[in-house]
Amino acid sequence: SFLSQGNIFVNGCQVENNRNWYISNTGYVLQLAAPYYKELTVRENLTLAAWVKLHISSKEKFQRVEQVMEVTGLMDLADTVVGGATGPGLSGGQKRRLVVALQLLKLPSVIFLDEPTSGLDSASSTELLTHLNSLAASNRTVVLTIHQPRLEIFHMFHRIVVLTDGKVAYHGVPENAYEVFVDALQSAFLSQGVKIPLLEDHNPADIIMDMLGDRKMRKIVNSYYEDSGEPKLVRKAVDEARRKEQMFNAENIEIDGPNTLAAKFKTLRVIVQGSRHAGRTHNYSVVRLAALEARAMKRANLMTILYLPIIFFGYGFLLGTVYFQTSEPFLIMSGFCVYSVASALFMFPAMYTFFTQAMELYRFEHADGAGRATDLVIQPFVRFISMAFFPVIICAGVLYVLAVDRARWNGIEFLQLALVNLALNQTWTSLLIWLILIFPVKAFRISPVLSALAGFTSGFFIPINKIPLWYRWMSFINPNYYGFSASAVILLSDFESDCERDGGSELECYTASGDYILEVFGFDNVNPYQNIAILLGMTVFFLLLLD
Repeated sequence: SFLSQGNIFVNGCQVENNRNWYISNTGYVLQLAAPYYKELTVRENLTLAAWVKLHISSKEKFQRVEQVMEVTGLMDLADTVVGGATGPGLSGGQKRRLVVALQLLKLPSVIFLDEPTSGLDSASSTELLTHLNSLAASNRTVVLTIHQPRLEIFHMFHRIVVLTDGKVAYHGVPENAYEVFVDALQSAFLSQGVKIPLLEDHNPADIIMDMLGDRKMRKIVNSYYEDSGEPKLVRKAVDEARRKEQMFNAENIEIDGPNTLAAKFKTLRVIVQGSRHAGRTHNYSVVRLAALEARAMKRANLMTILYLPIIFFGYGFLLGTVYFQTSEPFLIMSGFCVYSVASALFMFPAMYTFFTQAMELYRFEHADGAGRATDLVIQPFVRFISMAFFPVIICAGVLYVLAVDRARWNGIEFLQLALVNLALNQTWTSLLIWLILIFPVKAFRISPVLSALAGFTSGFFIPINKIPLWYRWMSFINPNYYGFSASAVILLSDFESDCERDGGSELECYTASGDYILEVFGFDNVNPYQNIAILLGMTVFFLLLLD
């Protein structure tokens, strides 16, 4: 049976107790991982990753990028766009080298790779392993898993560990592996007349895998290794390392700092060129925000940039032509009620597309000790409220100019209206960020439901004082209620219809006034500035939920 849980020790030190130091000095390349943006070039991916991950000077970051590209053989491809699975761009092997390069930015002492040759042809596999071999020659330890390597690759390794049934079958140099397996099987099979495959010109790895494909052979090989004495030596070394670790703890030696750990992890040589700040800091950096935003801008295409301006303008124009130059307060309020759902409807698609790839990259960077939870909150929030700033104002302006009778235009009134809708937009932005990050898989289904509920409980379709008590609470947690009611008060306070000019009675004119409409819908006591403050408070609340 296989172990499903346990602890990881390095030279007797439990990794979990020293995780920050361990992460900062090791690199891990996941199988088929793509911790980069395909829209960016090799240099852009590495440079922006360096600005996000490294705590060194700007000059050193640029030097580090050039150094890493040189080591991984990517210098000639520095200005090539990475590309996707199809079309122009890097090959599979070159993309794998880019992933290795991203790990090398922090100059790890040890780099782990999970089946790096998976999905690559033989030429790309050989090229990748050649660069990894050169990396190992630069005083770094490269550990990788691989299935049936070709002959050239097999002899590149300095030491191999052959695993079968979750146990070690061989540990040593590649050149001796075949002879050890032959020795293990010879006494058991020669007496039975079974012919052991000869090496000749065949790949030793292929023959070894053929041997281990037989259940009886696997059992014999495992027993041979257990009887070789090496497992006992390994266990003895582990026990000795753990004993020393306990001695360190008994002497109350702090083990959190990199200097103490470096002394205990004697075999992990940390080669650092230039100054380096080890460990993670919880102080959010403006430089990191700028790098994250630059990365987002680099991958944005024309459609992404124009999406919000086009759709907000189109929505405002459509509503404005539907309610064109109306002098009836009820219709004006109706138009701005429909407008109030714009942020809930139109912000989500753009944000969801952005977060789909941003969250994947965040997981890789967080595993490297670089990604912070605030990366997925602050930068997207600032980005999207900035992107929506002018579209929201333009949409409100187009609707105001087209729907409100020209004789009633008022600059102060429009500025107040724009301020309310900007506050409403940023509240929805923070709410949608929370929704996507908490329910990344189901957010696409939940968002339309939220939008529908927001419109239904905004106070227009059913006045707030007419909603049953067991549903009324939904209005008070609904951003659209505060945005719409504030807009209604701004537009309809002291609004007089053309009733008197048309010869209507005093009673008829009162029921057609803006004050009467506000009273009917329960908005007569609404303070627009108080509602703006509530929206700002809701924005902060949703952001703090993600802290």
